[in-house]
Amino acid sequence: MPPRLSLRPLARQCQSYIFQQRAAISSTPKNDNLKFTDSSASKALMDIDDESSSSSSTTTKASAGPNTFNNNNPPSSPNGANSPTPMDVLYDVMETSRTRDKITANRQTLEERTKAQTAREELARQMTRNWKPGDVYAPHDLSPVEMLKWRQPKQPSKDIIDMLGLNPLDHYRNFSIISEFMTSMGRIKHSKETGLRPVNQRKMAKAIRRAIGMGIHPSTHKHPMILFRETQSAPRYQNTKIPEPDRTKIKPM
Repeated sequence: MPPRLSLRPLARQCQSYIFQQRAAISSTPKNDNLKFTDSSASKALMDIDDESSSSSSTTTKASAGPNTFNNNNPPSSPNGANSPTPMDVLYDVMETSRTRDKITANRQTLEERTKAQTAREELARQMTRNWKPGDVYAPHDLSPVEMLKWRQPKQPSKDIIDMLGLNPLDHYRNFSIISEFMTSMGRIKHSKETGLRPVNQRKMAKAIRRAIGMGIHPSTHKHPMILFRETQSAPRYQNTKIPEPDRTKIKPM
């Protein structure tokens, strides 16, 4: 009896031949071949492709020359890490608006400060100056800083009577000394204004009262020449007694 032949090897060979023909006819032979391979083989094939692409790019860079990519800024892809994110764009917009607001506020503050300074200078020019005869001043004395000092009361730090060695009671006839320690309304100045010691202040007050009581010095601050001219221009009988009419010549009715 002849031996029986198994049909499985023949079927297996036919099946492999059919698969090879289908793989050759397929439009994606690479993917179809990978279907019938294990995971390690497919991974090896993918690694081979990556190595081939990297080697080709390296060869291209070397052939391009050393001065091809000397730029400091590397080329960035549209989806690369160098592209700004929406948060970065929003932050830049906020910084720009904040800077613009700060510049506007500084400009307004500068304008207000300039207007205030101009108004201050104009008001300072209109301030009254308490000049006295014989005062010497410079243009610097007309500045606002110096004019503020006029408002502050000044008290002499030294006694002028002791410095000159005078006795006020001996100079009660001196019009200049008496008028210096009197106000324009005829009142005696306080020691805070004169700066005299209590003893000299009392002597000066006594001399002023003596001069006014004797009629040498007027009770108001007027120069004797002014008073003399007023009396000369006054009517004729201002300081004389008008005579009464003779009653004997008057006839009774």
